[in-house]
Amino acid sequence: SRAPEGFDCLADTKAGTCPVAAFGSDERRIYGVQFHPEVVHTQYGENILKNFLYGVCHAKGDWTMSGFVEEQVAALKKKIGDKKVLCAMSGGVD
Repeated sequence: SRAPEGFDCLADTKAGTCPVAAFGSDERRIYGVQFHPEVVHTQYGENILKNFLYGVCHAKGDWTMSGFVEEQVAALKKKIGDKKVLCAMSGGVD
C-alpha cells in the first residue's frame, strides 16, 4: 500500500489496483517495479528499460552476443588451460 521506508513511490496504476507500481531511492540508487517492463504489452516498457540501462547503470550499449561468447571462451581457456572439462548445458526448457 506504500513504498518501503526511505523510498518514494514513482508510479501507480490508473485503476488503483497497485498503489506502488514503481518505487525508488535516488540517494541509494535503488529502483524497483511491480510489473514486467520487458513484455510487449507494457506501455513504455522499452523506454523504462532503456532509461534504467543507460540513465541509471550508464551502460554503453555496445554489447553483442558474439562478443560475449568470444570473451567467455577466452576466459574459460585461460582458467582451464590444457585440462579436460565436462560441460552440461540446458536449452532452458527443463
